[in-house]
Amino acid sequence: MRTRSGWFSERSVTYLASGRPVLVQDTGFSDWLSTGTGVLAFSSPEEAIGGLAEIDGHYARHCRAAREMAAEYFDAGKVLPPLIDRAMMRSAAGDGLPRARVPSEGPVQ
Repeated sequence: MRTRSGWFSERSVTYLASGRPVLVQDTGFSDWLSTGTGVLAFSSPEEAIGGLAEIDGHYARHCRAAREMAAEYFDAGKVLPPLIDRAMMRSAAGDGLPRARVPSEGPVQ
């Protein structure tokens, strides 16, 4: 992997939410997402093989951890409020971004 953008697939998040562990190439997400249980990251073929063996040997533990990670890092109730707050603060700061319409305010001018 040449870049370390931190990209993490929405498909991987879906697997986590359904209680399935994921073994994925590390794109840099390990800088902000806990790995080792539930999410196993690899950077080489040898690490991928080791990750498969780890999941196979402790599947139930990795399944529980996967569901917990989805709730901790990707739950809409936790993720959306700060995202919306940041978006609204930028818009209110007059940075040229369109301001979101609040239903009680009527159309945006």
